[in-house]
Amino acid sequence: SSDLDLDRISMQVYGALCRFEVEQQGGGACSEELRLVRAFQSMCAWILSIMWHFDGHDRIRSASLWEWASGDPLWASVLVKGVLAFLPAPPGEELPILVPPQLSRLQDEVVVAFTGLHAPDIAFSGEFEADIIADDLDGGFPMAHRTVGLDLHRSRLALAVVDCNLLDALLRRAAAAAESSTSPPSWLPAFAAFLAALTAPCRGDAEAWQAVV
Repeated sequence: SSDLDLDRISMQVYGALCRFEVEQQGGGACSEELRLVRAFQSMCAWILSIMWHFDGHDRIRSASLWEWASGDPLWASVLVKGVLAFLPAPPGEELPILVPPQLSRLQDEVVVAFTGLHAPDIAFSGEFEADIIADDLDGGFPMAHRTVGLDLHRSRLALAVVDCNLLDALLRRAAAAAESSTSPPSWLPAFAAFLAALTAPCRGDAEAWQAVV
């Protein structure tokens, strides 16, 4: 299953990409390290390209991306950042790293899917998968507790975006998409809504937070 296979490499990919970013900022990245990080980025791109192919849908859905990332916002952020940072091989590169077909479209698709991860149906996806709504169970969850649950989900997602420095990659993709077309990318409104959701103040009241957390 994707849960078993992908979980084994998530921390290695995350560590490699973050370490390279620090070294690059300090000017210490050599050609071998550049090639290594491109290999890790390629892994992210091929993972999502293959999963998308077998998913059988024309678009990458937010629910699918969340499932492939095993419901882990950090792993989802790492995958998306790897895809967005991956570029075709520079001219003259020995043993060029293979690029998934339609890489540009894949990059746009993962942006659209990722910017939908703040939605309530993703936050409470576990209940939908089990075909159980906790509100229907004895005792249930009052709406105030659900509001806290959604706040927690979005807070974890925001923390993952910051930890991966993903916002810069998203903004660069938006700029590149705008430069290559006469009209702005169609996913810009969804991107704006995503940023608004993640930066909005928590709505849960103190009593509900105490009960949930």
